[in-house]
Amino acid sequence: MRRYILLVLLAAMTLAVLGGTGIAEAANPLLITNVGQGAESAMVNVLCKKEKIAATLNDTITASELAGPDGKAKFSFMAVVVGYSGKGMGAAGVNIDQELVRAHELMKKAQSLKLPIIIMHIGGIDRRGESSDRLIKEIFKYANYALFVSAGNYPDSGALDKNKPDNLLTNSLPKGVTPKIVSKINDIVAPLKGIMGL
Repeated sequence: MRRYILLVLLAAMTLAVLGGTGIAEAANPLLITNVGQGAESAMVNVLCKKEKIAATLNDTITASELAGPDGKAKFSFMAVVVGYSGKGMGAAGVNIDQELVRAHELMKKAQSLKLPIIIMHIGGIDRRGESSDRLIKEIFKYANYALFVSAGNYPDSGALDKNKPDNLLTNSLPKGVTPKIVSKINDIVAPLKGIMGL
């Protein structure tokens, strides 16, 4: 997992140097953000750039930054990648309680702007555990759409080996929201495009 994250971040740096060549710009791009400060939001951003989906990555965006001067949402959709990382939280200078305050304010502002929220969990069992599970239980309820890797429905590697999911991700979604479930991170692009109507 760590090796994969490093490769993805290197790819992100390469894309930055290339400056978005061949990527269509949109007046209202997809916003990619994060709750828990895991590295997976960067992975989503790289995949979007590769597939020419106009996107903006901001892992620490606040509610006040969602709207423009006209009071309308600056983005077409908001993809919220959920997963706790102690290192990521430390780098951002926040604790889990502060992160949740920001997240709740962000979600409520998005709702008031009628900005569709795509809840994502793509770190699998590496983004489960007490802290990640707390984020899942508090944030998944805001989903208009949901997209996650199937392994995330297992609490740990032992449960995965025994094929005994707890289905926390699925069960934490609001009634009427059916998740798009994929087997690996690289498979998220097609269902994401489908959600966005691309």
